[in-house]
Amino acid sequence: MIDPRTHYDFDPKNYTQPTPKAPLPKVKPVKYTAVQRIFDTVSREHLLRASTGQNWVAIQDCEARWYWPLRSGRFRNYLIDQHRERYGRLPSDGALRAATRLMEGCCTPMGAGPARRIGGDGRKEIVLDLADRPAGAVEITPEGWTYHFQFDKCPFYRPQGIFDIPKPEGPGSLEPLRELLHAATPADWLRIQAWLLATLRPQGPYPILVLQGPSGCGKSVAARMLRGLIDPAESPFTPLPANERRLHSLALQNWVLAFDHVSSLPPSMSDALCRLSSGAGFSMKETSVSDPLYFDLQRPMILTVPGNTTWHPSAELQERMLVAALAPRAAEDRRPESELQEKFKQVQPAILAGLCGAVSMALRRRQELPAQGTDAEIWAQAAAPALNATEQEMREALATSKFQTRPDPLINQIDDLVSNAPNQEWTGTATELLGELPEHDRPAGANKLTEHLTLNKPKLRARGIEVTFSHKSLSRPIHIKKAPSENESSPAVSPSPSPPVLPFVFPLVPPIWTAT
Repeated sequence: MIDPRTHYDFDPKNYTQPTPKAPLPKVKPVKYTAVQRIFDTVSREHLLRASTGQNWVAIQDCEARWYWPLRSGRFRNYLIDQHRERYGRLPSDGALRAATRLMEGCCTPMGAGPARRIGGDGRKEIVLDLADRPAGAVEITPEGWTYHFQFDKCPFYRPQGIFDIPKPEGPGSLEPLRELLHAATPADWLRIQAWLLATLRPQGPYPILVLQGPSGCGKSVAARMLRGLIDPAESPFTPLPANERRLHSLALQNWVLAFDHVSSLPPSMSDALCRLSSGAGFSMKETSVSDPLYFDLQRPMILTVPGNTTWHPSAELQERMLVAALAPRAAEDRRPESELQEKFKQVQPAILAGLCGAVSMALRRRQELPAQGTDAEIWAQAAAPALNATEQEMREALATSKFQTRPDPLINQIDDLVSNAPNQEWTGTATELLGELPEHDRPAGANKLTEHLTLNKPKLRARGIEVTFSHKSLSRPIHIKKAPSENESSPAVSPSPSPPVLPFVFPLVPPIWTAT
């Protein structure tokens, strides 16, 4: 029997089939591109931008943090190595360029960029970067100096080719360095110490240390030791750059610049050294970047100059020089350079400790001295008690710095040649001029002779001798002419009679109109 309460009539005509549900759209999986893989190698908080506009990256390893320019070759190699270790293949150049541009857009401001070797504000603290593997540093304050195994308060840039500095030990003293350098007089030793103190200041201007002395006195060895104490590098000496832009590139990679055996200096390079000593601003473009970066560089420098040089530095360069003469060594007192370097490495921790103690005293006594003289002079006088000297002795030593030179024999030779020539004029090539000069004391070749003439033009002009170089022909003749002196007699010329002076008569002009 059918229950009428549950039974109903099914009419297939009125039945509508339920609409099926629409299928879900297929979602493509997100592809992890090579650019994203390279970008995720570095954390975003480690991408920084300095006030100069240069972008930096902080690489954190198990021991220390290293700061590299974002567009440097070292960071590029780091990205390639990380990509190969994680994914087993090398990234493409396009992915590297795109990831680098993406990182530049994520950089956060960091203020001033990483310092080179010397950091701190220069008033309350100075930090010397030791550039060792645990990122150790020496913090110098008015109360003393402290060694830190890891120092992260001040970022430092450690370019390729620099060496680490050994940890300072003990109270220390600078006397072992004095025995190795063999300074000629106590005043020369005080000038060397004043330059060392100035190199540990974060801000310039910095003096230029000039080491002079006869051959065999150890100028090059002394310069190696002085730079190795503050800024050791694989190549302590760099060739004298050909232009100012190359000089600025060297200053970006080095804290101390050392140039060996400087027998002459072109005027343009002399001006460039003056600007770098007191502060030089220049612009530089990075790879694949159109906007230039602006830098303000100040660097301490060392020049080794032969004792028999005929080069006369300009007055501006002499004002920035601290000249220290080294005493000649007897034949029985000379030692191999390897032996001197080995002894220097043994006493370097004690020397560095003594230098840090002197800098601490300079920070403590700097404000007590009157602000008279240059920054380097005031700084050296403040540290004089730690150097076993008085302020008066330091002041006199810095005031008596004098560049030693001898007169150039070429000037007298040219003067004698032109004076005996007909009409006091001489014309010929550089090779012909070289043959006219005495053999015992003349330049080594025609090119050297031309260079000497160009550098000595002002001195020759002071004697009334004009030197002209002609470039119209292939022989490039040189024309030398001596002007007659005032003492030489000249033919008397009778003055021409002056015309008589007539009285001026105002011309009579008839009136144009008359009043009625």
